[in-house]
Amino acid sequence: MKFSLRFLTTLVSVALCGIVYAAPAPLDETDAVDITARDFASDAMIADELVTRGRKRKSAAKAKAAPPKGKGKAAAPKVIDDKVKKGQAKRKAVVQKKKAANARVQRGAASKIDKKVNAFKKANSRSDPKKVDAKAEKLRRKEKARVTIQSQKKSKTARKEAWGAAAKNRQATTDRILAIQKAQGKKPERKAEKKRARDAVLKSGAKNINARTAKYKKRPDKDGQRRKEQNRELSQARKNRKAERANQWAAKKNTKAQKDVTKAAATARRQERRRTGASAPKNQPKQEKNVKPTKQLRQNVKDRFKGARDMYAKTLGMPARKQTATVGTTKATGREVRNAVFNSYVHRKKPIGDQKMPKVFDNSKYSADHPDPNLRGKRPLSEGGKAFKEFPVIPKSQSGWIGSGRVGAMRTITYKEGGEKRMSVIGHDPSRGGDGGDHYVAKITREMDDFE
Repeated sequence: MKFSLRFLTTLVSVALCGIVYAAPAPLDETDAVDITARDFASDAMIADELVTRGRKRKSAAKAKAAPPKGKGKAAAPKVIDDKVKKGQAKRKAVVQKKKAANARVQRGAASKIDKKVNAFKKANSRSDPKKVDAKAEKLRRKEKARVTIQSQKKSKTARKEAWGAAAKNRQATTDRILAIQKAQGKKPERKAEKKRARDAVLKSGAKNINARTAKYKKRPDKDGQRRKEQNRELSQARKNRKAERANQWAAKKNTKAQKDVTKAAATARRQERRRTGASAPKNQPKQEKNVKPTKQLRQNVKDRFKGARDMYAKTLGMPARKQTATVGTTKATGREVRNAVFNSYVHRKKPIGDQKMPKVFDNSKYSADHPDPNLRGKRPLSEGGKAFKEFPVIPKSQSGWIGSGRVGAMRTITYKEGGEKRMSVIGHDPSRGGDGGDHYVAKITREMDDFE
């Protein structure tokens, strides 16, 4: 049997095609999903299996390419500074506040929304219940959004009105202050005077300023240097004015009137030293200058002030700072009385001055024949008190009595009664009769000027 070449070639081709269609080639990892178009209509399960295998291999390839969790840039800890945290907390608080406000608005409008939804359901009761419920829910959402937007608009309008009113009030206050200042001729005149003085200084020193800035050719450098030179001229003018005022004061001290005042003050100091027996300043021992106190000494001072402050805070019966304590013709403000109480507590362990203040106060009784029958045989202060200590009150003094100078006729008395610290103000009043050494409790009043 003879076969032609064309017949053999055709036979081989058919055999090869049958092999290819019967056993498809396995998928590789690089192109797992690229499946050749073949006729799988006869066997759909094989096609589904091939596609599933391809997807699995592709996902496995992606997993290999991706960096492992916990490593690389994606897993780096995010650093957030304190400012960012504060900003986030602030924004979160604002959001929570807005949510709470919206919830209150929704609760207030819940009844109205329910009425609208129920009316809609009632009007469409013959329609499909599912469709009606869906449309009713949509209507509810719309009404809630409308209520929220309306509330936001109202609050925004209210804020604008409040800001506008506050701005008007500030402007009105500023206008009133400027009107008062203008009427009194204070601030505007001072401003104008300062400006005139500044312009005069710059005008007189213009020649020097121009000479010192001439070498700067560039405009920015020249302007900066000009400002520096102007400030230098103004600073020098201030120094000159200060020196001139010092010279004027020195010349004023040398006038006859000022010399008489100084001489009278020195005479009064000498008389006071003779009366108290104190030594003159030139005879007092000189202390070394610039001697730093030890650490223990500084701590002792701190402890003393702390103890005085604590006792001062617990003391009852102290007048207000603007009240006035009056005994006879002697008056003192509440601030001066409080100052004396604090000084008494500061120096309680080491009394100061020739009189050794604070010292024990003798709460002695009034005489039996006192002109005031209500005071006969009684004591100025409570009989149940104990540990009475007196300290001078110095009117019109910033620091109070500090161990030198006259002690005056008024005292603060600190004592204990019923387990509590108390104080009173006493003084001498010859107009009330009795013994010259009798003490009377001060009257605490408030001046009418303080109420204006």
